[in-house]
Amino acid sequence: MNSLIFKITIFLLISLTCLKASDHWIEANNGISNLSISSIAIDKDDNIFAGNNGTGVWLSQNHGINWTQVNNGNSLNVISLATNDSVLVYAGTAGSGLYMTSNKGLTWAKIFEVEDTSHYIRSIRIATNNYVFISVDFEGIFYSTDTGFNWKQLNLNSHIFNIINSLIVTPNWNIFVGTQDKGLWRTTSFGGSWDSLSCPSTIIKSLMMNAQGVIFAGNANGKIYRSYDNGNSWDERASLYYSVNQIIDSKEGVIYAALNNNGPYLSPDYGQLWGPYTYGIGKRTVFSICESNLDTLYCGTESGVFKTVLEAKPLTYPILAYPENDKKDMPLEIKFYWYRSRVAEKHEIVFSTKSDFLDIYQRAFVNENYYTIDNLSLNAEYYWKVRSIRQTDTSDWSEIRKFTTKLNAPILLTPNNFSKNLDTNIILYWEEVDNANSYILQIAKDSIFSENMLIFSGQTKTSSSHRFNAECDVKYYWRIKSKNQYSESDWSAVNEFSTKLSAPSLISPTDSTDDLLNEVNFEWDYLKNFSSFDFEISIDTNFKNIFYTYPNLKTKQLKVDKLDFGKRYFWRVKVRYGISYSYWSDVFTFRTGLRAPALITPENNSKGNPKEIQFKWDMGVLNDTTVINGYLVQISKYEDFKNILFEDSTFKDNTFLHNNFDYDTKYYWRVKANLNSYWTLFSDVWNFKIGLSKPYTVYPENQAKNIEIPVNFRWKSAFEFKNFTFQISDSSNMKNILFEQKNISDTCFLFSQLNYNTQYYWRIRYSTDSNFSLWSDIKSFRTAKYEIGIPIL
Repeated sequence: MNSLIFKITIFLLISLTCLKASDHWIEANNGISNLSISSIAIDKDDNIFAGNNGTGVWLSQNHGINWTQVNNGNSLNVISLATNDSVLVYAGTAGSGLYMTSNKGLTWAKIFEVEDTSHYIRSIRIATNNYVFISVDFEGIFYSTDTGFNWKQLNLNSHIFNIINSLIVTPNWNIFVGTQDKGLWRTTSFGGSWDSLSCPSTIIKSLMMNAQGVIFAGNANGKIYRSYDNGNSWDERASLYYSVNQIIDSKEGVIYAALNNNGPYLSPDYGQLWGPYTYGIGKRTVFSICESNLDTLYCGTESGVFKTVLEAKPLTYPILAYPENDKKDMPLEIKFYWYRSRVAEKHEIVFSTKSDFLDIYQRAFVNENYYTIDNLSLNAEYYWKVRSIRQTDTSDWSEIRKFTTKLNAPILLTPNNFSKNLDTNIILYWEEVDNANSYILQIAKDSIFSENMLIFSGQTKTSSSHRFNAECDVKYYWRIKSKNQYSESDWSAVNEFSTKLSAPSLISPTDSTDDLLNEVNFEWDYLKNFSSFDFEISIDTNFKNIFYTYPNLKTKQLKVDKLDFGKRYFWRVKVRYGISYSYWSDVFTFRTGLRAPALITPENNSKGNPKEIQFKWDMGVLNDTTVINGYLVQISKYEDFKNILFEDSTFKDNTFLHNNFDYDTKYYWRVKANLNSYWTLFSDVWNFKIGLSKPYTVYPENQAKNIEIPVNFRWKSAFEFKNFTFQISDSSNMKNILFEQKNISDTCFLFSQLNYNTQYYWRIRYSTDSNFSLWSDIKSFRTAKYEIGIPIL
């Protein structure tokens, strides 16, 4: 409340100082009485030009006492006027283009043609180097670099601004446009791109930038907005109820506004407070307002021109404006403002860290009513004051004001910036700040701390550290600010760190698998990019006794052989990508089985086996302490043993006889042993095939005698096979084969290579593409004692 009363008191004092008897408005209408003056412009020689929508341009060369029409015989509907820093005057019209004169209106040249009579030129701006900018209804913005002889259209980048009421061009070529229905826009790239600004109004009637770079915007409802940051943010400074047609900044820093139905208004404090300036002019509609070189204000109204002379005043001390007294949380670079005495030529401003100013921190002499200091220290208290200077005269000092700069931003300590491969249990540390009583921390997954990427945003529980559980394979960004009841520091520097990569997922062998072979295929998965994997097998859970290691593995699988039988192992994998690496994966365990028996007979892939088979296997060399408790034998028609035909675990010896088989059938068998009460792995799976049913011999019959040579051997088969094998021997067990004939296609075979009076043995079998039969029973015969028909002498 005290601050508000103080501001109002200041405003009234300044207003009363300004509004002396000689400062009221008087008519300056001799020759243009009752004309609606849409625009006023004053050239460097103080020639005053007034524009009327109907009668054109009027000129006064004696400070508004008399006016002369200067249209050169043309009927111009003038709605905007501007002068450059030489002798050129520009007149924008309602539907007939842009005109220019260089001889005070004796002659006018049309320098821009509009496309339609409904297209008005509402705004003319003279920029640096006498560039000329104009806005044309429904056509856009045009500019000339040669005072108006040639024109180019400014790129609006597909934006359509039907009516542009006002435009300004800043010294650094930022262009602002106030539109009739789309609000306020800005380009910082000379039309390359346009930004819609946040000024909360759709109808912008007037724009102005003062000498300090502060931008003001007036709308159709009497609102005046102000921006200190080139249009990025705006605050509402006045609500004057009627359209703000124009805003100007006087040489003394007082801001004036021309209003519909409400006369002119002024602000002596850079737009903070506003009051009517209507004595002598009333609440007329004011379209235009302009200051001459002779400290005279001119208003173009609905009923002619009014003027007021800004007379010199006594040298008074400045009234401090900004910052307010005892202002906290101030930045290190501050622009100080004060309300100047109208007759002051310059000002002296001093700063101190002590209220008695015995130690001067900085002193400056400036012509303006503002000063920027940029070498302040953080978390410090300062005092300042200003006085006016005119020639050798100085005013009293202003009041003394105090301000305190903002707190220091904390210095981040650990983790170090750009740290990588951190554990997920993170502790952030920073330096404590003097006078801070709390800290605001932000942790995010992006460097701009987008709301949807924030992991943590809030007050920390301690004054120098914060613990949080991070995710694997994530880059984090963090920053912190200090705070107390008065101030909040800037954000600290932004540091970043990355956690370890996420660990691979183990697939095979699954955890706690038992009875594996001593050659194991390992497989794992990792869904992200990787450079390599590290693989380890240990015989203990903490991997102090590494059995096998394989670094820099480029694939996600590995075969490891020569593992010990009957031993438990532990395995794990980690991933690397560039210089980053992961945690070790979960640890999986497996156990190899005891060494399996080795099969002997029947041999693997053997065919034509008899229906009664002697099975045999071998356990190899065993330790003296190893006790064989028995064997388990399995026989099946399926390699995966899904249907077991025979199973017996009572065998004590490594052989047994089995005869329950079918002809022409493949069988699979395997064996495992029980050693010291532990079962070994199963042996390899072998297969064998029982032969086809055996053929039957017909001739010679068994033990036949006196068989004549040649002998026509004959046999029978249950099936019509065409591939028989014939064997003959002189031994009953057929170990000594005298002759063998294969691929016999008939059921008989004529053979003559025999000796007389000799005992022979023979057998027959047949075969198919996939099997062969059992041998027939072995039959014997004896050949005749001599060849028939040859007498014995």
